[in-house]
Amino acid sequence: MVPTEILTRVPPPLRAGLVLERAEADQIREKSAGAITRPIWAAGDPELRRAGLFDPDIFGPGWDDPAPGIDRERVEGTVDTFVRDVGRERYGHIELPVPVTHPLAGDQIDVLAVIPPSLRPLIYHHNARYSASDLNDLYQRVIEVAAKLRRFKTLDPELAARGAPDLGRAVERLFLNASDEPARTPTGRPMTALVHHLQIAGRGAVRALCWGLGYVASWPA
Repeated sequence: MVPTEILTRVPPPLRAGLVLERAEADQIREKSAGAITRPIWAAGDPELRRAGLFDPDIFGPGWDDPAPGIDRERVEGTVDTFVRDVGRERYGHIELPVPVTHPLAGDQIDVLAVIPPSLRPLIYHHNARYSASDLNDLYQRVIEVAAKLRRFKTLDPELAARGAPDLGRAVERLFLNASDEPARTPTGRPMTALVHHLQIAGRGAVRALCWGLGYVASWPA
């Protein structure tokens, strides 16, 4: 069964015949080029990007800051509206230290797929500025909470279990950001989650976004 949160946002020409199947955790790990464990993603230093959201060893080259020696200021832009299809289909994944409820399915998940950077771009501007997709912020929060709970788990598993709602909230915001307390940008705008990107996506991007949501998308030949 196709979740309505996905079906209502997929462009009408791509809805016909769309089949979604839940991706298994082992499938996500097998398709991944590496685990994402570091929340830093806007740093110019390549060492700080290792195991991060733009790690070239995971997602391939081409995401480096063209002027890494300068301090940049982030400006809020509409970079998400420029993304209509996926580039290189290379994925990462995030291991969750405790399972959480899938925001779209009512079952539990313990690993998340991380979509290619071309669908969550980081754009460098002149005058030491940059803009970035909200998805990077939402992934970052998941990584941060997961890291905190992983540390708790080594000390007290019960403490980590009590922190599971925070992780579940971070995953919900990444997938839907539809709760009464959505994640917001510094200007107060609700951040665009994975499902929101389906509205402007081509077939390849729909497939990649659905993978990020934990589904295998296919169409009849």
